[in-house]
Amino acid sequence: MSKWQARRHVLLPQALKVSVPGLVNTSISEVKNTTLVLIVGVFDVLQTTRLSYVEAQWRPYFAEAYLFTGTIFFLLCFSLSRLSMKIERKLSYA
Repeated sequence: MSKWQARRHVLLPQALKVSVPGLVNTSISEVKNTTLVLIVGVFDVLQTTRLSYVEAQWRPYFAEAYLFTGTIFFLLCFSLSRLSMKIERKLSYA
């Protein structure tokens, strides 16, 4: 095996096994904490939720609006964690 083949077949899978959980944790925390996501994404969704119950006909449904907003945020974080598990499983069989 050449030097680069050994790195690709031996060292890279080992390095990925060790580093993927930390990278995914960092990416999930960045999604939660990023100013751009907070200001643009979550703020817009929450502002839309607030505006939806300003009108009298939508006031009884304010809890559903916040549950929907929370569900969007949960699905984003959950899908990132599932992606991490998939990558970790794939690397454990490598």
